[in-house]
Order: sequence, then C-alpha cells, then structure tokens
Amino acid sequence: MSRNMVIGLVIFCVLVGAKGAQLLYSEVTESAAGADALDWEERELVNRQAIQSLRIGDSLLHVTDNMGTADFNEIIPTNDQPIQVVYYRTHRVDGDGVTTKDECTPLVFKDQVLMGWGSEFLASVVD
Repeated sequence: MSRNMVIGLVIFCVLVGAKGAQLLYSEVTESAAGADALDWEERELVNRQAIQSLRIGDSLLHVTDNMGTADFNEIIPTNDQPIQVVYYRTHRVDGDGVTTKDECTPLVFKDQVLMGWGSEFLASVVD
C-alpha cells in the first residue's frame, strides 16, 4: 500500500473512527486484488475474456496490467533468444483445488512483446 494511501487512512480514521477506516481498507484491498480475489469460475471467465481482446504486439506490461498476476511465469531458452511465457488459468481439468499449467493458457512474449498464445502456438515456437 502506498504511503499516501496510509496517510489517507489515518486521517480518515481520525475523522470517522476506526470502523469507517476498516470499511474503507476492505474496499481498497478487495479492488486491488482484482482477478486474484475471484473464485475459480469467475477468474477463468475473466481471463478468457481478457485473452480474447489481446493483440499480437501488446506489451508484457500492458497484458499484466490488464490481466493481473499470472499463475505461472517462465523463461524458455530458444536458439536465437529466450522467450517468456506467462500462464493464466482459463479452464478446469481437475477439481483438486490446485491450478496447474494444463488448466492455463500460455501467453508467449519475445522482447516483452506478445507473439501469440495457446498451447499449440507455444509448442510451435519451442520445437
């Protein structure tokens, strides 16, 4: 949480009391959590919708700002230069409560620029 936000909460607490500050803090932390705070079904839907709006050439920063924290993030070496792959949960495979890569859609970046997405695309780039 930023310093200004903390100062604002302290001032708010003084003005309206601790109960009001607690309510405000809850609102701020819930909105900051974004997709991470959703249940798995909502999160998968939000991620699928966000992936539908992606464009080749989008920056890694743009994608992660819009989609939030990836479930997995890895660097894969290739012949010319490494690629970065971030995975977002998009579909359920096992109801075990654990997100695995096979329940995610990979987004493939080179030089922090989106090259493409999906398991087939990733396989074509890595092989």
